[in-house]
Amino acid sequence: MDTIQNELEALYRERFTQFVAMAMTLVGGDVSEANDLVQEAFARAYANAESFRGEGALAGWVWRILFNHASRDRSARPDVVAVDHDVAADLPNPSGDPELRAALHALSPRQRTIVFLRFYAGLSYEEIATALDVQSGTVAATLHQSTALLRHLLSADEVTR
Repeated sequence: MDTIQNELEALYRERFTQFVAMAMTLVGGDVSEANDLVQEAFARAYANAESFRGEGALAGWVWRILFNHASRDRSARPDVVAVDHDVAADLPNPSGDPELRAALHALSPRQRTIVFLRFYAGLSYEEIATALDVQSGTVAATLHQSTALLRHLLSADEVTR
């Protein structure tokens, strides 16, 4: 168990900003709330490290804890809409490329989430599958469709300029 806790600590140090960027999309952009959400998710993972079965990547398991905790936390608050597992991941930097932002918004929430987790957070297909509780093949197919649509939308935008 100490090894898993050490790996969790390393994961926290290496990917904290990525977790917070995604958490911000779950809590409507509130940085403080996103930090709290990520810290609580890691605390839960650390406290329950013995329940990690090693069937998938540790990072995917922690992402799943984050999504589940965000869903439970927001569902308990009547003033906030409950989080769906198909979260609407957005560009982490609001001043990012406006054409890319518009193209990302053309994707479904599930597609945006998978694109975010793959290209911004750097998760493997297996980690994404674990985080979203889907099969790796679903991740691959969704990512393929998403990138094809993004390529189409971005190239169409170039043509109209």
